[in-house]
Amino acid sequence: MSQQTLERRQTSRRPVNLPAGLKISTYGQAGSPRTFAAKLVDANEEGLGVEMFVPLVEGSVVSIAGELSIPELSLQIQGQAQVAYCRCENGGTFRVGLAYQEVSYRKTA
Repeated sequence: MSQQTLERRQTSRRPVNLPAGLKISTYGQAGSPRTFAAKLVDANEEGLGVEMFVPLVEGSVVSIAGELSIPELSLQIQGQAQVAYCRCENGGTFRVGLAYQEVSYRKTA
């Protein structure tokens, strides 16, 4: 992670050890959504880090949706986030930083 990325965060992110599947949706020029699976890597109050098989455009706004589950609690997350960075990792995956613009959580279990 670059020093520049670290300086932009107000609080550090915490690693996540939950089975969490997220869906990230982008909107093309024609306005039709494209949805991709993402693995949650870390999170804080300002945003989250995910791993994906497709790159996202830095500065673009995406929709996020998914469920975060542990045995005692299950939360549904939904909202909008701005792509803070996207970099290619070994193995052809992309590490993406997302800064919340608007997000809501709902207890589901």
